[in-house]
Amino acid sequence: QNLKTLGTDFAHSVRLDQYYTEANAVRAYHLARFAALGKYVPPSTSIITERCFGSRSTMTTSLIAVAPEPQWELQPVYPPGARVSPTSGYAPAVVANDFVFAAGTGPDEKDVLATDPPQGPHRRWGSALPIRRQAESALRRIEPILKASGTSLANCLKAQVHVAGAENFPDFLDVWNEHVGSAPVALTMIPAKGFASLEMIVEINYILLKDGAQRKKETVRADIPEMAAYSPAVRAGEFVFSPGLLPLTREGRVAGLAQGDDFPGLCLRSQLQAHALFDHAEAIAKAAGT
Repeated sequence: QNLKTLGTDFAHSVRLDQYYTEANAVRAYHLARFAALGKYVPPSTSIITERCFGSRSTMTTSLIAVAPEPQWELQPVYPPGARVSPTSGYAPAVVANDFVFAAGTGPDEKDVLATDPPQGPHRRWGSALPIRRQAESALRRIEPILKASGTSLANCLKAQVHVAGAENFPDFLDVWNEHVGSAPVALTMIPAKGFASLEMIVEINYILLKDGAQRKKETVRADIPEMAAYSPAVRAGEFVFSPGLLPLTREGRVAGLAQGDDFPGLCLRSQLQAHALFDHAEAIAKAAGT
């Protein structure tokens, strides 16, 4: 109904992400999705999360679509060898105008298994942590999909990274920046509860420019606290992509934490944190000229 109101439909969707509180919901959702969308399912990401915004909700979705205009004609990409379950059936990537939208991609199956010998020793300080191994694998696994779509990680504008355990964020970021640090990406880091396989601990989806696109990728350096985001913002023509923002002050404190319990009926902590987030977003918009 929302898409129809805006003059478009599912056939012109370019990304559809799903968040569930339990894995059993996924199969039933896939059946309903085929019934609603038909043969073409846009690039997709499915994540198990702790809870949804609604106290009784067991799933929520997020969708990006384009207007049905000739310059935004969709070209789904199905690279040879790309493993997509027939029960989900989504396109690994889709090209629209200058842009490529790539589905959530995790590590190769062989790279999720522990490498420690069963007799030990285990997890010595010098050994590769599972998050580092899986992050490297996920980045290798997306390469042939991006190549088939006419792009590469250097053209990435926005990435959403879902990681099991916030303690794994620093090591993921270290691996990520080794690969894309010279061409920063607007990055959102999201803690997740689970993925398509129990051993997986990371999955990443992407929005990129095509090679040779008319729009050019520009890094936007805004005047916000250094630790309020994991990356700078990125601009591509008329589009500005913000990183995920955190309500941190310039002193490194969480906004509203000290005052949050003073007026519980006002949800003061949430209001002060929202003000901080909007201030950061406004600074990014100003730096990007919008």
